[in-house]
Amino acid sequence: MIAEKRWVRMLRKIAFAGLMTMMLMILGLFEGIGFHLYHIQELRFTPNRQLGYAIVTFKCDIVYNPIIYPSYWMTNSGHLDGTFERIIVPEGWTSGEHPSPVWGLKPQDRLDTYLIYMLTWGLPLNLFVIFCAMVAIEIVAQRGLYLVLFSGMVGFFALEIVGIILGFVAGSVLALVLLKLWPNNPIVVFWRSLWTDSVQKPERVS
Repeated sequence: MIAEKRWVRMLRKIAFAGLMTMMLMILGLFEGIGFHLYHIQELRFTPNRQLGYAIVTFKCDIVYNPIIYPSYWMTNSGHLDGTFERIIVPEGWTSGEHPSPVWGLKPQDRLDTYLIYMLTWGLPLNLFVIFCAMVAIEIVAQRGLYLVLFSGMVGFFALEIVGIILGFVAGSVLALVLLKLWPNNPIVVFWRSLWTDSVQKPERVS
């Protein structure tokens, strides 16, 4: 029974780590939280109507949040500023005997496609790195680090990398106050109640 509870607790931690990973990935799609986009512009668009694809060239200047995109910074790609080329597929096809690909009418219509590419080019490795970090937090049971991470994300929104550092400091102080100096505050009590295996039945004293 004890071993079974241990496995259940471990699976719960892994599931929560996966949930946190997905939440960070969703937040990473929002400008200001996951990245700062300074410039994006289409330079060249060359469609191939017979084969149904287009070769595009665009400029982009983007800074990724290292909390949400750690693998990008690990591969020295935390700030990308340059010209990029890729192949894209059409949005759809016209009807009729000889259908042709349908593209965005203007370069501005296609910029979202380029931005999505800039955010997801290293997605598999990034998911793996974040998931491992979340699992590590769960294993050592230091969930106060979540508060530090989210404080850093708020700092990135305001001041980018400098803001992350300031957010980490503020988050660390707040976590220290809530977890160490005021351990029975309502926030901590509620958070711990979410991880209690069962509610203990009151014992009769007489």
